[in-house]
Amino acid sequence: SFNDSGVDSVWTNVDFTFNALSGVGNGGSFAEGAITFDTEGSLAGWDSEIAVYTLAGQLLGTDDDTGTGSLSSLTLTMTAGSYYVVTGSYNSSFANYVAFAGIGSTTAANVNVNGQSVYAGAVNPGQFNVTQIQVVPEPATMTALGLGIASMMRRRNKK
Repeated sequence: SFNDSGVDSVWTNVDFTFNALSGVGNGGSFAEGAITFDTEGSLAGWDSEIAVYTLAGQLLGTDDDTGTGSLSSLTLTMTAGSYYVVTGSYNSSFANYVAFAGIGSTTAANVNVNGQSVYAGAVNPGQFNVTQIQVVPEPATMTALGLGIASMMRRRNKK
């Protein structure tokens, strides 16, 4: 039964087969620090859900309706590395190492990272859009690293 006062289901001896991700889009590179992920600019009335995962599958954050209307918006402090941005429709569920796609209708979706569109296209019911992004050290860190290396080289050359 479903949506009644009784038990909806009981699962025993459940076996799942997980498949590797395919069709992952390349969303580009962004400087580490506060990064905003959102679905602004998607078809009006779409109820989106968004999540950010490490490449190993650890869920870093998720959002349902913080954006305009029923759109999603999530800001996380990100360190250098590679990440997946996963976008789905209404009733998507996210947890460490797993995501279940929602039941919403096919829509024209827009996925943004720091205001830059990283995906524009269809998101179908029961499916996700998955985009991989790279977070790179911010320029000040790279400058400090370069100065440190230059200092070490200078000391080495004096000996």
